[in-house]
Parts: sequence; structure tokens; C-alpha cells
Amino acid sequence: MISGVVGTIKEIGFNWIEIDIPERGRFRYGFTDDEVGTGNDAAHFFRKEQKVFVSEQGEFFLAVDFWHTDLGLKVIPISDFNVDTAEAVIGE
Repeated sequence: MISGVVGTIKEIGFNWIEIDIPERGRFRYGFTDDEVGTGNDAAHFFRKEQKVFVSEQGEFFLAVDFWHTDLGLKVIPISDFNVDTAEAVIGE
């Protein structure tokens, strides 16, 4: 089980997505090619306004289930993506 928050995908590029993360701001995650597919494939797996779970360490996941506890939001992750870069988007 992992703790974190629910973020919203705001933009999708050729091989990157931008996620708006509550109380942290907007971050751009860039994908690289791997044995499963290309960075472009990974980015276009997502849709604008889709919700994703973002851990306290900044990793993001699609999830089997989310639930609230006294300690915060918990999730059981099902997806992991080959992220090459993660950077804050200035001016958002």
C-alpha cells in the first residue's frame, strides 16, 4: 500500500504528460523507450483530465483501488511506467 494524492493529467505531448498535483503544482513526466514500447506509446496511454495517483515521492500510478484512512489516501497500484524525466512546470 502506498500513500499520496490524486493528481489530474492536464497536457499530453509526444512523449510526456503534465500532471497537476494538489498542493505541489504541475509537473511534467517524460517517458523513454523500453522493451514494452516507445515513450510516445506511454504518453498516449493517458487522457486529459484522467485521474492518477501520485505518491509522496512523486511516482505516479494507475490503481486497482483508492481509499481514505485517518493517515491519508492509500492505493494499490497496478501500473508502472518507464519515466525518464520529471520536472516542475514554472508559471502554473
